[in-house]
Parts: sequence; C-alpha cells; structure tokens
Amino acid sequence: MLAPHRKGKASKPPRASSEAPVGEDLTATSYTRSLNKTTTRLEVLLKVIVVTPVILQTVSS
Repeated sequence: MLAPHRKGKASKPPRASSEAPVGEDLTATSYTRSLNKTTTRLEVLLKVIVVTPVILQTVSS
C-alpha cells in the first residue's frame, strides 16, 4: 500500500533487499555490468581485427 501523499506525489513503498542491490552489492553489480559491456566490445573489435586482413587480401587479389 502506498504511503500518504506528500506534495502531490505518492511515496513508493521501500524495496525489499532482494529487489535491488545496495552498497557493495550495487558496486559489484555495476562493475560486473561494465566489465561485461567492455568484454563484448573487445570481442567485437578482435573479430574486426582478425577479419580485416582477410578482406583486404581478397580485395587486392
């Protein structure tokens, strides 16, 4: 149930600890997400680096 209105807005009920990470868990989750994104970008870049010489050889032949 929502808390009483304050300044025209309804307050949200507090989140359960299992719903959202807090403190160190939030930092770890954020770091993991960033690391996954970086890893994915590096994998894509590596594929481009590996495939590019093959394409250039094919085009110049």
